[in-house]
Amino acid sequence: MQLDYEAEIAARQARREYLLEAYRTLDATEPKRLEYLANNEHEKLSFEEFSKIIRKRGPAFGDVLLFGDEELAGHIYRIIEEGGDVNSDALMNLLRDKLRAQFGIERTVARYQWVEIHPKRAEEVADEGMEKGNSPSPG
Repeated sequence: MQLDYEAEIAARQARREYLLEAYRTLDATEPKRLEYLANNEHEKLSFEEFSKIIRKRGPAFGDVLLFGDEELAGHIYRIIEEGGDVNSDALMNLLRDKLRAQFGIERTVARYQWVEIHPKRAEEVADEGMEKGNSPSPG
């Protein structure tokens, strides 16, 4: 009995880890992110780089199908049926909610939506501080 329980715990942990990695991969390869990177004048993606990144989505979808439940699988099949430019926000919200539940973390009302956040470079921040008469902070 103890071995069955330990095997079940190990299987749940593996499932969680595969789904978490799939979430991270799908987020990193979100079409809106890739579109932004393809059009960013400072960091243009080449077609080869774009293709390499987008190919990572297939195995991530496969992991969600393999380790996810019926509801997650249904979302993926809808994405496949729709093809082309698909908004995967609904899938990402559902996957995030399920992962939070599996990790014992409360649900959030904030919904998944990909946005690009541009952190300022350290020298830009320091230059702004100097212009305002502030000394740069150590760090």
